[in-house]
Amino acid sequence: MQLNLILVSEAAGVPLSCWGTPAVGPTSWSALEKISAEISGTIRDMDNDRVLREHILQLLRGGNAHTTLEHAVENFPLEKMNQKPPHLPYSAWDLLEHLRIAQHDILDFMVNPDYKELTWPKDYWPSKEGSSKKWRESLRALEDDLEAICALARDPQTKVYDKIPHGSGQTYLREFLLVADHNAYHIGQLVVLRRLLEAWG
Repeated sequence: MQLNLILVSEAAGVPLSCWGTPAVGPTSWSALEKISAEISGTIRDMDNDRVLREHILQLLRGGNAHTTLEHAVENFPLEKMNQKPPHLPYSAWDLLEHLRIAQHDILDFMVNPDYKELTWPKDYWPSKEGSSKKWRESLRALEDDLEAICALARDPQTKVYDKIPHGSGQTYLREFLLVADHNAYHIGQLVVLRRLLEAWG
């Protein structure tokens, strides 16, 4: 125990002689035990924070309990992007662009103090059919925005439990989970839609 406290004292940059006379008396050890507990608590908090961020990143990137966007759209026949299977109100293009719009909206909310709310549902779904060019642009923007969100989650300056300053009570953690949840839901719809279109060849 004494050796551990000596090491803690040295790590804290506080010589044992600063904790009373004699240096190894009860007062000294009591103070050092308090510092040891505080440092241990800090290390534990840092480790918990690291693990939490790793889980957030894994959830955002997908591939655990659900497929990734990359797999869901891989080799998608673009001539079918605007087709709507029977009894479904959306096409693959509708889903892809909705994913892009919603994800960008959440990112904008997290980082932009001048964020303006979109109107649901009008602003969250495309009003026109897609093209090959628009499809590629939407995919690229989705990846860029997702990487920006992951960078926020990795950044130690982002306190995940803190409320977003310009929000109404939402935390950064809530928004990270919202992105992951929303993406997983609609990526699953993309997979089902491809099956209905027989577009997995």
